[in-house]
Amino acid sequence: MEVDNRTILDKFVEDFINILEKYAKYVIVSGFVAIVHGRSR
Repeated sequence: MEVDNRTILDKFVEDFINILEKYAKYVIVSGFVAIVHGRSR
């Protein structure tokens, strides 16, 4: 039996990436990544 160790955020990101790959050529990310990693802008 395989254990799914993904969090809700992991699952959301996977779904979001699948949507982006299907409908978008480019993505502008901005400061979101810095905020997620705990850095102030």
